[in-house]
Amino acid sequence: MLSSMSNLMLLMTLGSVSGDLTPEVFSDLATLLSSCEQVESADIPSRLKELSRVIRKFRTDFAQLTSEEARSYLEQNDEEPGQLYREFIHCHGHRCIKEFDMLSVPWQLDPEPLIITLQHAVATPEPASVESTEPILSTPLNLWRRMALRLLVPWTKQAVAGRERA
Repeated sequence: MLSSMSNLMLLMTLGSVSGDLTPEVFSDLATLLSSCEQVESADIPSRLKELSRVIRKFRTDFAQLTSEEARSYLEQNDEEPGQLYREFIHCHGHRCIKEFDMLSVPWQLDPEPLIITLQHAVATPEPASVESTEPILSTPLNLWRRMALRLLVPWTKQAVAGRERA
């Protein structure tokens, strides 16, 4: 319950800028939560981050492809991006955005939302250095939202870890 509430608060903080929960917002959420350690569901953002980094290296025009072309590229590619994508679907294909909604379709059956999120993640530039304390987000944030994120992100990570331990 606490994990869902903290995730919702984090999504509302990010989503209130654009007025909707766009793929950019979910990409930013993945970026913010990608450093949760020893938490199965935190494996998703970290794998998405790694997958987007590898795709960016192999296919610079990935973000400009249609979602069908991008899906075909990932499903049929024998290089590292294709292998990582298929491994991701194998491990986490039973999940999806809004996975607690009974009408949501898992990524294994409909990977389009995942593909669109990956395209947005690939289009977002990588941080200049690993030491940077603030991750680069595609959602523009004012001072108050940045301050809220500094409180919400650690709280959300703890809540996710607590949920996984339960």
